[in-house]
Parts: sequence; C-alpha cells; structure tokens
Amino acid sequence: MAFDKLKGLFSYLPIIIFLIIVIHHCYWVIQANLSPWLGGGYGMFSTTDYGPSRYIKVYALEDNIIKEQIEIPESLSNVARSLRSLPSINNLQELALEIENYLRLSQHSFPHLRVEVWGSRYHEKTLIPSFHLLNKLDHKLVE
Repeated sequence: MAFDKLKGLFSYLPIIIFLIIVIHHCYWVIQANLSPWLGGGYGMFSTTDYGPSRYIKVYALEDNIIKEQIEIPESLSNVARSLRSLPSINNLQELALEIENYLRLSQHSFPHLRVEVWGSRYHEKTLIPSFHLLNKLDHKLVE
C-alpha cells in the first residue's frame, strides 16, 4: 500500500521538475533580461528577442561626454555574445574590463567607458522597430 502511494507521488515528479524549470526561466527573463531563447528556450517561437537581435554600444567618455564609439574587437566576440544573451552587471563588467585591457594594449587612454546593451521590439501591427536599453554600465578605467 505504501509502495503504491510512493509510486503515485513519483509519477508527478517530471511535472514538478518541468514547472521548476519554467518558473526559473521566467524569473531570469523578467528580472535579468535573459534572452527568452535561452535558459530553457520557452520563448524561442514567440519572440525575436534573442542574442543577434540585441546589440552592444561601447563609448569612451570624458567628463560624461561621449568622445568616441569603440568597436568591440573580434577577440572578445564570446564575451559580447554572453552579454547580449544575459545583460547582467557581471557580464557588463567583464566586457568593460576586457575592453579596458584591449585599449591599454593599443595605447588609447580615456577616463571612463560606457557599455550599453540594447534590444529591439517590433510594433505588433506596423512592425516598425523600436529600441530599448536593457542595461548599461559606466566603468572608470584604472590609470
């Protein structure tokens, strides 16, 4: 008898695990702007918001004025891909530090960097794109 009850509880285990994964996915999409295509992929057929549709802007700042836009070098493409997928503060800081090292090697000097991650949305009727800031970081370079 006890074995039958335990067997009945185990039959619900896959459903419980699935619900935990879905809730975890929804939390990261809503709270941290995780691309809905990742973390379970439950949004991949309902949205165009995925890594390549997001873009990163990096600016050199001086006195909070944009002096130059900095292109992300090809060697940092994996870091940039991670940032587009999950624009968290940790990923923003990682890219900022890598770009700081890159600028130091190429002998450029600016007091601050700004890293921004932008996403695009499309109007449901006209399909006109609009862009929105997902996250940004102002990074002071070490002298």
